[in-house]
Amino acid sequence: MLKISKRISIIVFIVLVFIIIASNAYNFIQEALQFKEANENKARENLSALIKWSENEGKEELEYAKNLSKENYNQEKVTQMIIKNLKMIQTSIEDMKTLT
Repeated sequence: MLKISKRISIIVFIVLVFIIIASNAYNFIQEALQFKEANENKARENLSALIKWSENEGKEELEYAKNLSKENYNQEKVTQMIIKNLKMIQTSIEDMKTLT
């Protein structure tokens, strides 16, 4: 009787340890998924802001180009805008890396 009771106690202990390990693993996975989702949401927000910014920036640049003759179009302005756009694209690439 004592041997059976000891075996049952050992089995119950092993099952409890397994349940605790599984519970901790589940909690860890849940936290990792929440962290990933938060990063993806932030990256999506950044990309949305970038898209809106680029649309507005494109409209401003088009208006600027329309208002100037080809001879007067300031190459310096174009270069600065290209650099600015490349920096924003670099940021969006970093956000895309976060999403993948």
